Amino acid sequence: MVGRRVLFAICGTILAGCGASKPKPFGSAVGRFSAEMPATMKETEQSIPTAVGPIPAHLLMGEDADRVIFGVTYADLPANLIQPGDTNASLEGSVNGMIAASQATRLDKRPIMLGPHQGREVRFEVHPAGMSEKGLGVSRIYLVGNRSYQLMTLGSESKFREEVAKAFFDSFRLEDGTTSTLENPADAATSTGWGTPDHPGGDCRIQVQGPAATIEVLGTRRIFTPGLGGVDNTPKLMRPIEGDFVAAPRAEGAKVSFLGARLVFRGESGDIMRVKRAAILRNGRVRTYVLFEHHRAGQTVLSQETDYPGGAVWVRMERRPGHVTGLFSLDGTDWSNLGSMPIADPRESVVVAAINMSNFPFLSMFEGLKVNQP
Repeated sequence: MVGRRVLFAICGTILAGCGASKPKPFGSAVGRFSAEMPATMKETEQSIPTAVGPIPAHLLMGEDADRVIFGVTYADLPANLIQPGDTNASLEGSVNGMIAASQATRLDKRPIMLGPHQGREVRFEVHPAGMSEKGLGVSRIYLVGNRSYQLMTLGSESKFREEVAKAFFDSFRLEDGTTSTLENPADAATSTGWGTPDHPGGDCRIQVQGPAATIEVLGTRRIFTPGLGGVDNTPKLMRPIEGDFVAAPRAEGAKVSFLGARLVFRGESGDIMRVKRAAILRNGRVRTYVLFEHHRAGQTVLSQETDYPGGAVWVRMERRPGHVTGLFSLDGTDWSNLGSMPIADPRESVVVAAINMSNFPFLSMFEGLKVNQP
């Protein structure tokens, strides 16, 4: 928790402050990184007040000809603050702290990787006082051991260019050559245990980055209706499995229309069970809930749901001898039972997928899928 508060302070600093247009190679021996910088960089050091005392942070900031800001901030946290298992919580806290400190509006967030190191990419907008045009920004935050790195670009809406921002982010590498360039999504999914990607229509994006997976639906309806003719054109990751198992990823998604991030069990004989995190907009109010369903031969056998406060949630499915149980948790530790149904199939698939019943883009995010077998 203290480590998370430290990252709040550091990640808020880069947006509290605030040239050449052609990218130039830039390297920092102390920072142990290099990148292609679209602006001439100026390096400063600030002492950031945190819950455990001041921590020095190194800021490299520059502005291109269009007054778009580019920056890299890095800071070394006390080694005892980032414990094994705290990385995801610390990154989530750093994103929330950055958004709060800069009074920005978060537009999108997704898990990312820098080689083996976890991170977050967050897109946001700001509305500076006295300015008629809003600002758009993207930040990437990584934890490399006990060192935090934050890359950021921010500019007016009319001057911000996605291709320039992407080139800047993709050029960032550690001194050992580690970059954020991803391997082939299908290879990555298979090698990290997520399974085989399947996106009917080819207009969705599936990315697997180590322990994290994202499924992006680009403004098209993607539905799963086993009780209404068996329609399923959802983008998904499928992993065959045999026998008893426990599967438990962390799921998060958008909060408008009817959207879902789901964990699905598919039996060989046609039984389908799913635990789903969903959000639906009705009468101007967003309802977020988790749902456990069992479908057989196109009919709904069981459907149980419960509301929860929203945000990320862990969904879990357990197959024990003769039955499958659906559970959910708000912290990944304390689990609530959603129901249990008998099942006899010896072979099945575990699936994570995204559902979109609207015409708006939608991002489902999953982390830490663990499929354990006795």
